[in-house]
Amino acid sequence: MVSIDWVAVTGLATVILVIGTLVAEFRSARREQLISGARAMMDFEKDFESRSMVDGRKELSAALLAQVPPWDLPTRVIDFVENIGFLTRRGVVDLEMVWNRFDAYFLRYYQALFWKHNYMADFLGKDPAIWENATWLYRNLLAMDCVSRRIPFAKYAQLLPSADQIKNFLDKESTMP
Repeated sequence: MVSIDWVAVTGLATVILVIGTLVAEFRSARREQLISGARAMMDFEKDFESRSMVDGRKELSAALLAQVPPWDLPTRVIDFVENIGFLTRRGVVDLEMVWNRFDAYFLRYYQALFWKHNYMADFLGKDPAIWENATWLYRNLLAMDCVSRRIPFAKYAQLLPSADQIKNFLDKESTMP
């Protein structure tokens, strides 16, 4: 006759139930995080296309084309990128969502800060932590571009816009209706 240790069976069943519950809760929390991030991305998209942000994009683009002095540079767009970088870094929004929607804009705006004048050097000289989340986001978006195009990160320069592409981008942005 086989003797069954019901205490051990009950203990094992309890452990399996707890593990299953934890896995289900983790999946549910991750799904909720993605839904929350998607809602935030929709809000960011609305803000990016809003009249005030379009005006901010036009102002920044015109200022970069005119090569205004660093402290006269409008920062609304860069601050917007900084905020998204912060929330992405903290895991509130998903990096791939940001990359999917804003990659082309953010990479070009960031590169435009170095286009004819190195604005970042001027700003970093005064405040070494300025726009650190925008810089983090830029690097990570560039890395995602490398992965999506199967280019080794060491060859990321292939992805950077040329001076003409930056100028064309700024021209287009500065003349939006």
